[in-house]
Amino acid sequence: MAVDVVLEHVLLLNLRHAPLTRTELARRTSASERTVQAALDELVGDTYVVRRPQQGMPAEYELSAAGSMRLKVVAELAESP
Repeated sequence: MAVDVVLEHVLLLNLRHAPLTRTELARRTSASERTVQAALDELVGDTYVVRRPQQGMPAEYELSAAGSMRLKVVAELAESP
C-alpha cells in the first residue's frame, strides 16, 4: 500500500522540526491512528522517518536526512495538478 501523497506531505511537514508521537500526528492530521501508523510504518521502511522508542512512553518519530529530501519531492507532487 502506498502512502497517500497528501498525508505523507502533512506527516513529513509535522516532523521537520521535532519528533512527535503517533497520537500527536493523528491529532494534527485529523487522520485515524491506524491510518497514521500504517503511513509511518511505510515511511520508516523507506528510511524517510526514524522510529525512536521511549522507555515507558510511546515511540516518537522524526524526519531522517532522506526524509528532508523526500519532503521537497512530495511538496512538489502535492502542489502539482
